[in-house]
Amino acid sequence: MTRRQTVNPMAIDITAMIEKEPSTNVIAAGAVVNVARYMKGLRYPATRQDVDRIARRNGADPSALEEIARMPDGAFKDPIAVFDAIGDEVRKLEG
Repeated sequence: MTRRQTVNPMAIDITAMIEKEPSTNVIAAGAVVNVARYMKGLRYPATRQDVDRIARRNGADPSALEEIARMPDGAFKDPIAVFDAIGDEVRKLEG
């Protein structure tokens, strides 16, 4: 049985993400912060459906749920993987 871990998503520093590509990453960072607020209690690895379920349980607003809905299917090993997926989808829209 694989042990799942809970990580505090707000403890992740997104500064490095913004510094890589400032123009689009500021928008991506905003989307990440919006979703991260609702990820408390998420256990990893997590699927998009897991992220959505926990976010809804934590009272996510519609814009956060839209960001989550854009995430690709798959398993995310930690908060960084979730944040990367959200940022990548924002960059595609902005690109």
